[in-house]
Amino acid sequence: MPVPTLNSYLLLAAVLMVIGAAGVFLRRSIVTVLLSVEVMLAGASLTFVSADRYLGRVDGQIAAVAVIVVALCQLAVGLAVAVLLVRQRNSLNPDEVADLKKW
Repeated sequence: MPVPTLNSYLLLAAVLMVIGAAGVFLRRSIVTVLLSVEVMLAGASLTFVSADRYLGRVDGQIAAVAVIVVALCQLAVGLAVAVLLVRQRNSLNPDEVADLKKW
């Protein structure tokens, strides 16, 4: 079985970034946007880890853990906003997020 190269990992990371960006731009609900951003962060984390494996250092793994922590914080805040939108407007339409700026 062939061993994946750095280029294959970077290509997979780029595909994840494109899929995530498409999900953000083709938004249908807040949950879709949140999941798309998580996919983009997974692509960034894969880039760090693949570069780390190629270079033989641990800096990429540390950066990947930092990306995961940021992703979890972003997910918690995003879900809180989604719950707030459902409670107040009974909708998960991302266009209604602009109304939250009035607070």
